[in-house]
Amino acid sequence: LICFINWRGTGPATPEVPKPMPVRKGTFPALSEVKTVRQLGGSTGAQLVEDRSGARFVMKTGASPEHLLTEAAVDEAYQVLGYDVPKLKVLESTRPTKLAEYIEGKTLRSYLRTATPAQAAKVKKEIQKGFVADALMGNWDVVGLEADNILVDKKGKVWRIDNGGALNFRAQGAKKTAAQWGKEVQELDTMLDKRINQSAAEIFEGISEEEILNQIEDLVKDGSFAAVII
Repeated sequence: LICFINWRGTGPATPEVPKPMPVRKGTFPALSEVKTVRQLGGSTGAQLVEDRSGARFVMKTGASPEHLLTEAAVDEAYQVLGYDVPKLKVLESTRPTKLAEYIEGKTLRSYLRTATPAQAAKVKKEIQKGFVADALMGNWDVVGLEADNILVDKKGKVWRIDNGGALNFRAQGAKKTAAQWGKEVQELDTMLDKRINQSAAEIFEGISEEEILNQIEDLVKDGSFAAVII
């Protein structure tokens, strides 16, 4: 399993910052055209902002420009692979700033508190469909310490809304070490181990080896993934 793909071994442990692709759909305002509605919290100070038409977006600058651009590139990679991430655009100001469409819904933690066993199982299974992609991108914090990095909308769709802890960055913007981020996809094990990553392991618990192998096969077939990241 660890050697299923050589993408993470094609370059140094700290790769060059990928450039996010232009937004495909949706209209994004200029930064001068939005006003802050409220702080959303999080380790990098996300804000809910609103434009003149009343459309709402999540605005982030990340812990550093490199951190922000890496997060945006990971968002784009998820989109290309078919996982739900809010549409986004990176705008230049005094530093790169990401605007992402605001999705109405409940955090995963909030959703699971009131969900029926069947609803909870269905949502967890949806999240598990992205396990190998999460592992390959080193998205340790995909679920979040408080299960608040995944949102569940009114239709039960799951959204990965905060991918700042992926590739060679930790969630708060510190760099991962060469031992933590290298060619071996250790996350295939660590993200299933509650002693190492409890929040992720609780959601991915129960995923079968067959499911993992099928996801690996699908990713290997999908050449567009490497094109987005590298």
